[in-house]
Amino acid sequence: MNIFKRFRIRYLLFGSFFLFMLVLFGVIIYVSYQYSVRGIIETTTEYQEKQLSLFNEDLTSKLDTFEDYSVILSRQQVFRSVISSNQRIYNNNVLSLTQDFSNIVYSIPALHSVEIYLNYPPIDNIQYPIRYKELTELHEASWYAPLEEIISSWLGTRTVEMISGEEPVISYGRKINTSRGSLQSVMIVNLDPYVIQGWLRGYNENSNLVLLDHNGKVISSSRPYDMPDGLYEKVMAASQTKEDGKLSFHLRHDEDFVVATSISSLNWTLMEITPFVELVAVSRKMTSSLIAIGVVAIVLAFVGTLFLTRSFTSPILKLVHAMNHYHINQPKPVLPEGYKNEFGQLFKGFQDVTDRTEMLYQSLDEQNKRQREAEIKALQAILILTFYIIL
Repeated sequence: MNIFKRFRIRYLLFGSFFLFMLVLFGVIIYVSYQYSVRGIIETTTEYQEKQLSLFNEDLTSKLDTFEDYSVILSRQQVFRSVISSNQRIYNNNVLSLTQDFSNIVYSIPALHSVEIYLNYPPIDNIQYPIRYKELTELHEASWYAPLEEIISSWLGTRTVEMISGEEPVISYGRKINTSRGSLQSVMIVNLDPYVIQGWLRGYNENSNLVLLDHNGKVISSSRPYDMPDGLYEKVMAASQTKEDGKLSFHLRHDEDFVVATSISSLNWTLMEITPFVELVAVSRKMTSSLIAIGVVAIVLAFVGTLFLTRSFTSPILKLVHAMNHYHINQPKPVLPEGYKNEFGQLFKGFQDVTDRTEMLYQSLDEQNKRQREAEIKALQAILILTFYIIL
C-alpha cells in the first residue's frame, strides 16, 4: 500500500524530513572521514617512503663500510700465513693475528667479533674477540647457505660464544679461496646488533623501524618487536606488485600500517610500522567533532521539523474538523484568517460551499413551503366541493 495513502500527512512530513536530515548528516560524516583517512594515509605514505629511501641509502653506505673491513682483514699478510698452514700451529703468527684483529675490533665500536674458519684452527683465547673454528663445521650451519654460490654475503642474526656466554650478532661472511679456486677459509665479521638498533633509533625516536633479513627474521628494530604471523608473506607479496623501479611499498596488516623499502644489495627489508589507530587519530577526532555538531544540528532539525510540520498540518486539521462538525442548523465554524496562500483558498472555498449549501437549503425550504401551501389549498378546494356535492 502506498504510504502516502496510508499514513497521516503530519507523520509523513515529519518523518521524511527528519530522516532526510539524519541520512544527510550521516553521509557527510562518513565521506569526510573516508577522505580524511585517505589523505592522511597518502601523505604519511609519501613522507615515510621518502624518509625510508634516504635511510636505506645511509644504512647501505654504513654496511658497505663493514664489507670493506672484511676485505681489508682478509688481505692481511699474517692472516694469509695462518690460513695457508697445513698443520696446527701455535707460533707468533697466530698470536700476532689474534692481537691485530682484536685491536681492530676494539677500535671500531660497531664491530663485535671476528670468526675465522680454516682447516687447522688454533686454540681460541677466550679473552680476545677472535674465534677459530674448523672449516668443516660450515656445512652443518644453516646460516652458511647464502655463501654457497657467492664469495660474500650478509648472513643475518647469529649467536657467538664469548667470555660472558652466547651473544647475538649480525654477521657478514667472506670466502677466501686458493689460487686454484678451492675454499681455503671463511671470515665472519660480526656486528653488534645494538649499534644497528642505535642507527634505527637515530632515524626517528618516535618511529617503529624493523629490519628483516631474506628469511623474514628480525635483524634489529628500534623498539622491541615480535614478527606477527603472516606479515612477512604480505610484505613479499606487496614487494612483487610494486611499480617497476620503485623500492618502497605499503600495506596494512591487522591493526598496523606498514611502509617498507627493499634493500636490494643486501636482500633485506626495512619497515616502518605505525598503528592504524595512531594514523587515523586526527580523522577520528574530526569525526567526533562532526558527530557532535551533527547531533546538535539534528536536534535543531527535529525542533524545526516539528514546528514546520505543525505549521503545515494545523490549518488542514482545522479544516477537516470544521468539515466533520458542520451542520446546516448550527452556526458556521470559525476558520483561521490571514492566510493568503493555498490554505486561504481552501478556507474560502469551504466557506463558499457552506454559503451555497445554506442558500440551497433555504431555497428548498421555501419551495417546500409553497408546495405545501398549494397542496393545502387544493385539498381545501376538494373538501369544499365534496361538501357542496353532499348537500
